[in-house]
Amino acid sequence: MLRFNLQTFKENISLSNAGFLLYSPISILAFPVTVLVVNPGASLLVLTASGLALTAAIFIFYLPFVSIDKYISAKKPVLKFTNFLTAAIAIGAIRGYLFYLMVEALGLEAPGDIVNRILASTATSLFWLSAANILISLSRTFRARYQQSLNRFIKRNLAVIPSLMPSDKSTTELISLQQDLSQSLAARLEDGDAENLREVAELLKSKINLQLRPLSRRIWLRSLKEYPVIRFRQMIKDCIQLLDFSKSLFFSSMLFLALLDNVFIRTFTESLIRTTTFFAILLSIYALSKSPIFANTYIYLITIGIAPVVGSEYASHLLGYSGSWAATLLISLVAPALMIILSLFNLTLRDHGLIIELLENYDIQKHTSSSKSFDPGERHLASYIHNSLQSELLAIAGQLEEAAISNNREKSSEILQRVSSLINRSFIDDFQKFAESPLERLETIRKSWSGILDINLYIPETLLNSSERNAVLVQTIEEFTANSYRHGKATQVTATATANVVGLHLSLHSNGSGKISTKRGLGSEWLDQIALAPWKIKSSRSGTKLEIII
Repeated sequence: MLRFNLQTFKENISLSNAGFLLYSPISILAFPVTVLVVNPGASLLVLTASGLALTAAIFIFYLPFVSIDKYISAKKPVLKFTNFLTAAIAIGAIRGYLFYLMVEALGLEAPGDIVNRILASTATSLFWLSAANILISLSRTFRARYQQSLNRFIKRNLAVIPSLMPSDKSTTELISLQQDLSQSLAARLEDGDAENLREVAELLKSKINLQLRPLSRRIWLRSLKEYPVIRFRQMIKDCIQLLDFSKSLFFSSMLFLALLDNVFIRTFTESLIRTTTFFAILLSIYALSKSPIFANTYIYLITIGIAPVVGSEYASHLLGYSGSWAATLLISLVAPALMIILSLFNLTLRDHGLIIELLENYDIQKHTSSSKSFDPGERHLASYIHNSLQSELLAIAGQLEEAAISNNREKSSEILQRVSSLINRSFIDDFQKFAESPLERLETIRKSWSGILDINLYIPETLLNSSERNAVLVQTIEEFTANSYRHGKATQVTATATANVVGLHLSLHSNGSGKISTKRGLGSEWLDQIALAPWKIKSSRSGTKLEIII
């Protein structure tokens, strides 16, 4: 059984916006829960809205720490941990200070003085914000390991993969797309008028966006079945059913949170009574977890969430202490939520390990004949359509637009002949030829972009001795070129490559400075698959740069 350990903690010390997002529900709900204890008549809706505003405010202070974290190398764990710890403490302290000011602004009684609030909020944020960021980092660490293992898996089976063709369905869909493209353009290839050239260019771009890109996406998704896929809905269901988590970590966390919930807003005696009662009931229910009464896991989770906090609140009322039942019901979510999170954590680590192990040991040749669902040809066709074919069509559309502006009849006729040649040759045959001689394809692409975008290559011939890697190299350049033109209006792309201990380090730079979209598309997913290490892309005023190892 996997357990959280110090090494896991050290390897996943990193701050992220996603980590704050995961932490934010705790920050939002903690405001009404705490304030209702001393202001039982206050509006839950107003307090929740205030908690949301408070959380949004502290996010502004959190962002600089995330920026600093990005610049600290993973090889400097002490510095990374210092920033991580400082962020959690600073955000907690700022939150506590703003918490106190917000309660005063609402005209309510503060649950303790300002020092009390700062200490309480610091302790809470240190626990929950750290945990949230570690969980997000774990997920990202696995992603990087998965990419690397998948790439090694593909390289190990390269002798088999090229011989596997895409499915009949995908082939038929590509042929249908080509026929539709041919029919749409057939009547427009004789007229060199500027307006017609613009219409043909727009039609090509429309076909790219509405047909070609969705087709490559569909084929790509169909190919995903060839590799192990994490089914998150099933994983959540499994982690609830199994509830396999570290009991010591659960109870120590609950003790910390129970004391934290009481000691800063109540007297020592009341805190002791509430915490003792809460744990007595919690331990009693836990002891009965295997009994027939809790055969249904959901009933067990509801009971262990509600019974301890309600029992503790009721006992406190009997002894003359006041409290808020609304706050009590909100707190009842903590125990089952923590159980599920810890169970998910263990199950995720275990499944991640199994997936990596499967990729490291899987052999296509032993399974191709028996596994009909395994079809790597689909993936290669999808990447060819998305990277190579799209790049060529986009280049021709750009040249048509340039010809329309220059109104050069001779040039217009030449480009229209190229369009005719493209739509009348077989896309499937092109795909097969590309697999055999990718460098010839690169020269074709350079010519197709001629006049609107220059592709400069500074890659030593000694690095071009692998046809399999050359295919990946060419498609990476095509993908980057198409995006640089489409999003950054680039007119020049430079590709340089060097060898390192991992693979071929490819550096692509364009003078297009368009904003990089945060939305991940098929291009990003494809780069994930072919990269031997996490790839990086940056945009500045001077242009856009992609660094990737293939």
